[in-house]
Amino acid sequence: MFFKKKTNKNIEAVNLEFGGNNDYLGKFVFVLNIEDVDNELKIILSGYVEGEKGTGVDEECNEALKEILKESTPIYPNEDDVYEIVFPSYIIYQVRNESYCSWDDYNIRKGNRLYIYEKSKFLDYFKSVTDCCQSDDGDYYPGEWIHYGIDAEDHVIDIISHEKPIIKKISK
Repeated sequence: MFFKKKTNKNIEAVNLEFGGNNDYLGKFVFVLNIEDVDNELKIILSGYVEGEKGTGVDEECNEALKEILKESTPIYPNEDDVYEIVFPSYIIYQVRNESYCSWDDYNIRKGNRLYIYEKSKFLDYFKSVTDCCQSDDGDYYPGEWIHYGIDAEDHVIDIISHEKPIIKKISK
């Protein structure tokens, strides 16, 4: 992934959190990298910056689409607004192409762009395919399982972990 446009605005430090408002990120979030090493999951996200209206149109697309895109404003990852999210030890995760995802009223979540699910089909699936269990007295092994979610341009990421993620703003 590369950055097509730089912004000159000063970005102040912002505390992002799963289950929080996160309106600062705006409508669009980009996943720049996903890395899984020794059961530590690292996800690099960025906010967005708008390009100039009518730019970035592929000259090889059909004429009708070209006309529509000339009235559109492209969006790009913002290199001045980059975050690292680290799950020190996850239990399970999945990455889906957002074009193939749909809304499901079964899921109950809170937050904006970075979600915490109170109820989800992924959590139900996790319980059916892993050796993790909940005891009769309500204790979870190895700790309480939390379903975290990230909705981004091109990616939907679901993570179940018993450890809270570490989020920090980083520079390019």
